[in-house]
Amino acid sequence: MGFLDRFKKEKENVQAEGVRKDLHLKTKQKPQEDKQQVKNLVPEDVKKTSSKKIEKKSKKQNSEYRCEGILLRPHLTEKTAILASLGKYVFLVHPKANKIQIKEAIRINYGVKPETIRIENTYKKIIHFRRIKGVQSSFKKAIITLAKGEKMEVFETKMS
Repeated sequence: MGFLDRFKKEKENVQAEGVRKDLHLKTKQKPQEDKQQVKNLVPEDVKKTSSKKIEKKSKKQNSEYRCEGILLRPHLTEKTAILASLGKYVFLVHPKANKIQIKEAIRINYGVKPETIRIENTYKKIIHFRRIKGVQSSFKKAIITLAKGEKMEVFETKMS
C-alpha cells in the first residue's frame, strides 16, 4: 500500500533525526536563520517599492465594481420618511445581496458608515381585481441605521 508507506517513512525520518514532531502536521518548520538569509538576499530597491499599494488600489476598484447593482433605489413611503428623521434609512436591494455587501455599497456610494443593517424579504402576493388575477412582485429591503448626527443626502426631508 503506497499511501500508508508514506507515513512509515515519515516516522522513520523523525526517529532518525531525534526530534519529536506531530504526525498530523504536514509542513516542516524551517529554522529562523533561513528566513533571515532570504531577507538579506532581497535587494533594497525591491523592498522599497512594494506591491501592496498596487493591490490596495485594485481592491478598491473591485469593491466599487461589486457594489454597483446592490442598492436598487431608496424605498420612499410615509413610514420610511418618519424612520429617516430617526436616522434609519430604507433601500430596496438586490435579492441575493447580504449585509456585508450592503454595508460596503452604502459606504462607497454615500460615504457613511452604517451601524446596523436589518434585511426584510417581502414575498410576492396574489391580487384579485374582479375576475383578473395579478401578482404583486417580491422584493428585498434593507433598513440601515446610522450613528447619531450622521445623515444621507437622499432622504433629507422636513417632518412637522
